Amino acid sequence: MTILNKLKSTIWASYKAKLQESQIQKELEYYQQRAVELKIDIKEITRPDYLKRKLQDRLKSRNIQKKQKGDLHVLYITPYDYWERINIPPALEKFGKLSTFYMQDYGFNVLEHDYLKDWLDKRHTFDKKIFEFVSQLHTKEPIDIIVSYVSGWHIAPETIHKINSLGILTTAFWLDDKLKFRGRIAEGRYEGTASLASAYDLNLTSSSSSIVKYFIEGGLAMFWPESANPDIFKPLNFPFKYDVSFIGAKYGKRPEYIKYLKENEIDVHAFGFGWNEGGIKSEEMIKIYSQSKINLGFGGIGYSMNATCLKGRDFEVPMCGSVYITSHDEDL
Repeated sequence: MTILNKLKSTIWASYKAKLQESQIQKELEYYQQRAVELKIDIKEITRPDYLKRKLQDRLKSRNIQKKQKGDLHVLYITPYDYWERINIPPALEKFGKLSTFYMQDYGFNVLEHDYLKDWLDKRHTFDKKIFEFVSQLHTKEPIDIIVSYVSGWHIAPETIHKINSLGILTTAFWLDDKLKFRGRIAEGRYEGTASLASAYDLNLTSSSSSIVKYFIEGGLAMFWPESANPDIFKPLNFPFKYDVSFIGAKYGKRPEYIKYLKENEIDVHAFGFGWNEGGIKSEEMIKIYSQSKINLGFGGIGYSMNATCLKGRDFEVPMCGSVYITSHDEDL
């Protein structure tokens, strides 16, 4: 890359960072102002007893009865990536029977960039397919709760309402709603979370500051930070192999930080999509955590390192008993 191209790349990254930071701040201020106008007490809506009461009222209106842990039939719907595979399904299995709908297994491989080009022309088929799947499964063995990781880009709120009408409790978790709560409008609905907030019975957000957004949009939300599977993320007795390592995709400001460390004679190794050392399997990731004297974390959102959110690494690395250095984040 020439010096001119490097300069252009740096200027573009800085511009995008400022743009995203402004977007995050303006969106949050908008919802906070709406809360004032609607006389919604933000401290009150974040109280566990308040949320529990509101959720019970919502489920009572559909005659959904409480069941004991271990007796539930849970359906997990997701595009499904490696982080989920080792954390979410094993946790859900502890609540009873687990069924899954992994989108790529049914021809909806939205993790592939080529597929996204014509997704808007195809996504109505996903709405049809998922409702048929849920209806048939529910008839064979009643589903108690759906845990979803699909956004407005994937599914229509009308489809979730139809599923609700079957007497199923619907929940969704969101890991990047500081930046992607609304996002672009694609054919009449936000590609992020906003259009679905009121459709799901309960929204699980990894950002405590985002809770107000869901309530303003007519939904319920609780703070649900990432964690990690303690059966997998645990100390391993390996000798050190790396002085410093980072595991995660290459984007935003991350390459600049890695480059800076290397130029200052820090022996840092970066693993994941886009890096020279490439992606790794979950087994290798856990091993690298233990083999590294220092594990790096970047809490930045998109191109910004000032706007931050929780990351899976924030929990995985400490649970492995390893040294971790990361960005400041209010929730962390």
